Amino acid sequence: MEIDKIKKIEKNKGFKRSFFSKLVWRKYALVPPALVLFVSLFGVVYMYNTDRLLSYYCLPFIVLLLISTIWFKSTRKYLINQDVGNSQDFVLCLVLPLFKERNKQFYLFNTGANRFNKFFLEKAKSDILEDKEQYDTVLKTLKKNTFVRLDDEDVCITSDLKFNKGFLAFKVKHDDSKFLAYYGESKIKAVSSKEIMSFL
Repeated sequence: MEIDKIKKIEKNKGFKRSFFSKLVWRKYALVPPALVLFVSLFGVVYMYNTDRLLSYYCLPFIVLLLISTIWFKSTRKYLINQDVGNSQDFVLCLVLPLFKERNKQFYLFNTGANRFNKFFLEKAKSDILEDKEQYDTVLKTLKKNTFVRLDDEDVCITSDLKFNKGFLAFKVKHDDSKFLAYYGESKIKAVSSKEIMSFL
């Protein structure tokens, strides 16, 4: 996969919509419609089990089920469109493994102009490994899906990224490369190769 094609995907609204649709479930705005949908569905199932599905008793649950379904779908769509509209800083970044320590794998990436420059990242990696003790305190505080920016090296370090088979393991010019998405308010997340390939 060529770098130019990946840059085009960064601006593809269809790709962004697909990406954010997998994150929308974490938002609290979906909780109220989901609860109402669950209650109405439970009511319909209960009426079916008591052989009153075709009675007037079931009518309120059916109406509530329809309303909650529309509410849930429209809220989900609104949240996804909102994320897509606010994703001007959405970029894909090349990731290099830095080192492994205490069963924790650390990774290196850049969110700026050098985010696809493997030589730049390799040099930064070499500089960091030469003086690793300098960053020990910072790296110990890293949590999942967070990162720390090293201004002196112009790179970021993260850990515990899941690069399993099928996730970010596609080839760029015969070189196994891994990528992550950097978006709104300094958030990061893995992007599956299947997602990227489907938009090429």
